[in-house]
Order: sequence, then C-alpha cells, then structure tokens
Amino acid sequence: VSDHGFGPFNRGFHLNSWLHKEGYLVLKDGKKESGKWFADVDWSRSRAYGQGLNGIFLNLKGREKQGIVVPGREAEALKREICKKLGSLTDPRSGSRVIRQAWPSEAIYRGPYLRNAPDVILGYEKGMRVSWESAVNTIGPELYADNTRWWSGDHAFTRDQVPGIFFSNRPIRESNPALLDIAPTVLSAMGVQPPAFMEGRDLGVTAADSTEKSA
Repeated sequence: VSDHGFGPFNRGFHLNSWLHKEGYLVLKDGKKESGKWFADVDWSRSRAYGQGLNGIFLNLKGREKQGIVVPGREAEALKREICKKLGSLTDPRSGSRVIRQAWPSEAIYRGPYLRNAPDVILGYEKGMRVSWESAVNTIGPELYADNTRWWSGDHAFTRDQVPGIFFSNRPIRESNPALLDIAPTVLSAMGVQPPAFMEGRDLGVTAADSTEKSA
C-alpha cells in the first residue's frame, strides 16, 4: 500500500507569515519577524497558528496553555473565516491557486481521536506546499518562495491529485479499495475484530497459510 502519490513541489507558501499578516498570529511588541518554533509569538493575542505541513490549530481556550479562542460558536466561525480566505488565495507570480481546498477538521474526520486533529486541514494545489520556513514555525515578511532544494516533489496536496496505490497478491471483494479499508482488512485477516469506531471495509483478504512459501 502507498497511502499517497507524488507531485511537483515548486513553490512554498509561508503559512505562518500569512496568518501573521492577517492578524491571526501576533508577534511580541517590537518584533516584525520570529525565529523557529514561534520564538517571538505573543500567544495572549494570537488566535491561530500553522503546525506541520497541512494543519492549522486554533489557540483554543482550555486546550492551549494561553488559549484565547472560546470553543463553540466563536471557534467555528473562526475556522470558516480562515478556510474562506485561504480558498481565495492565488500565487501573485503564476496566478495559480495556493490552497485547492481547506476544511474544518470535523468535515473530514470523525471518531474518538478527532480532538487530536488540527482544527483546519489544508489541501494545497499541486506544485505548491507549505514552505520549509513555515514548517519550522518561522515568521517573516514574505508569503511565497521558490523551492530550490533537492526535495522537489511532495504529496501535501488534495488526495484527488495524488491518489495512493494498492497491490494484493490475493483476491479482494471490492473494486475500489480506499486507505480507510486497510486497517479493518488487516485486523480481520488476523482474526481481530475491528473496534466499532473504526471506519472502512474489510476487503476480504485472507491471512497467508502457514504452509505457504514467502514470495
């Protein structure tokens, strides 16, 4: 199983710099830039921050140490606002969209571990990705940068642009297997009942007989 394909990574988007420019991520008084790991962020005035490659977290009251965003109506409105703004962004040099789609996490995730997910999930347009600088939580004056590193391909795009691959040397019941199906299929093949909250289908792959030779 490959859970994703690959595509070109030509341009980087400084997500945390954009959040700062839009007033969601505030720097300490007198600071115009921030070093790695949000070194110069004023959390008492910040409402959202980018973490990892595809996630935005709200500075949520009761969850983050210095959270100020009230859970519920205020948080939901903020997520919708951020998604709408990001969805309209275009790279000023190429005219291409930056974010193909942005979702509140509950629109695509469910179950008991939803609380661990970012509050907003980003699917970048192919060719664009969060910048190397933003991935380590720096903040600067620019919003875009060329990717000049050897690492010139990535998969932080929407899933329709980089579909995964599934191979099996045994027949399966479904003609369109999905990533969600892998965990329940493996558990079932091993004789383990998948937990009730687990999504996905058992593809019907039987476990290898102990007398079979390894491929």
